[in-house]
Amino acid sequence: MTQDLLTEIYNVFNPFDPPPKEAYVNCEEVRGNLNVLRELGRKIIRSNNKSTCQLYTGHRGVGKSTELLRLKEDLEENNFFVVYFAANDEDIDLEDTEYADILLACTKHLVQAIKLKDENPLKGLSKWLQERMQSFTDLLLTQLTFDGLSLAAQVSQFAKITATLKAQPDNRRQIRDRINANVPSLLVALNQFIDVAKKSLPNNYQDLVLIVDNLDRIVERQNAANQLNNYDEIFIKRHEQMRGLHCHVIYTVPIAMVYSERRPLTYFSTFGRHSY
Repeated sequence: MTQDLLTEIYNVFNPFDPPPKEAYVNCEEVRGNLNVLRELGRKIIRSNNKSTCQLYTGHRGVGKSTELLRLKEDLEENNFFVVYFAANDEDIDLEDTEYADILLACTKHLVQAIKLKDENPLKGLSKWLQERMQSFTDLLLTQLTFDGLSLAAQVSQFAKITATLKAQPDNRRQIRDRINANVPSLLVALNQFIDVAKKSLPNNYQDLVLIVDNLDRIVERQNAANQLNNYDEIFIKRHEQMRGLHCHVIYTVPIAMVYSERRPLTYFSTFGRHSY
């Protein structure tokens, strides 16, 4: 077998790319007859303009990302604007993740994906950053810059904060504490952007959907100070904020969290619990 042929075969089966439709194998029967298009997608499509927030889980390697990419395609065919991202090393440190990291990653990807002709909806996010620039500057690896930049470029400074959270563990706790203290105002600014963005989408789009993949890969970490682990902090303590975005949201969640004795039943029934 030639080296060129091996390279071609390797690229065909690249595990980081969604498989072609003809390669898809329907495993619904052995997964408990749960279909992602029906169980998650139908709730969004029939929501009657009310935002939904759902959790999706399963063991590692069973095909969650493949199913979510199928859902993304199906929702787009039903005229939904879908922002999908798989949290990776550029967004968060999966070995050490908290809610602030996820919120910043969602902000970054929503702003990058939604291109608006009018930049006014970005002013709230830009103002949020500018008002806290000095507070963050002393902790970041690079300077937050606003002079001479367009509003979109100013908002891109969120990427600098997410990069620092990943690359600078010594300052991570301090940055998170400052973000956590300002989470309510960041959510308000982000939701203002989302509200205007939804109205600015072409008429053929029904609504906006955000799919956040790979959160099931977050490593469980105990917080000795308050007996909560990071799963509890993200998915229980912060559940109101996780549900707080003004769009449809799907989060993957560690399967251990779904079966945790600490989870309130009302919390997961509100989100919508789906696993296979």
